[in-house]
Amino acid sequence: METTYKIIGGDGVEYGPISLPELKAWIADGRIAGRTQIWRSDQARWLPAIQYQELYPEIGQIEALSAPAESGARLAGFWVRVGAYLLDFMLLNLLFLLIWPSKPEVDLSKIRTIQEWLTAMEPFRSQIEGQALIQMVYYVVMHWQFGATFGKMAVRARVTNLDGTRLSLGRSFVRWLGSILNWLTCGIGYVVVAFRADKRGLHDLIAGTKVVYRE
Repeated sequence: METTYKIIGGDGVEYGPISLPELKAWIADGRIAGRTQIWRSDQARWLPAIQYQELYPEIGQIEALSAPAESGARLAGFWVRVGAYLLDFMLLNLLFLLIWPSKPEVDLSKIRTIQEWLTAMEPFRSQIEGQALIQMVYYVVMHWQFGATFGKMAVRARVTNLDGTRLSLGRSFVRWLGSILNWLTCGIGYVVVAFRADKRGLHDLIAGTKVVYRE
């Protein structure tokens, strides 16, 4: 059965049911904002539009224009976020050093192919996988539970949804996945923070989040 939706319009009247493409068309027409209450047939409850992942990127693009003005929160800029990242980087590497005192020793002069690199790193695979798991848990849980990592706390910044509410576990995980894409784009996904008016990186655009100062 196709999932259908209903909305409570600005006039307080209930509209629907409609399909997802129709709902996205209404977003494009300006009939739906982030706080618009939407009912979805498979969960039978009303939630703000901003909480429906399937409405991105449409609802996120609209909210990006209005969220700073609505919330009044100051957006955290590029260099502040770089500072927070470096603090987290040092903290995590200190933890890794305590867990794995020895570092991989690889003679790079003898490696000429990707296969040779993979073979050389095989003894350290469990260490690499362990570090990746710790990083994932750290960023996902900290952003979910506290809205910030220790690095962000130090610079008095936090991550929120576009409407200023706290992240769910799922959205925090999606944001972390988006950060992997940032590295796959050679860091461009992070650099765009410096050039966008809403100070959002690629991972923020994917997850529908923003980074603001704690007032």
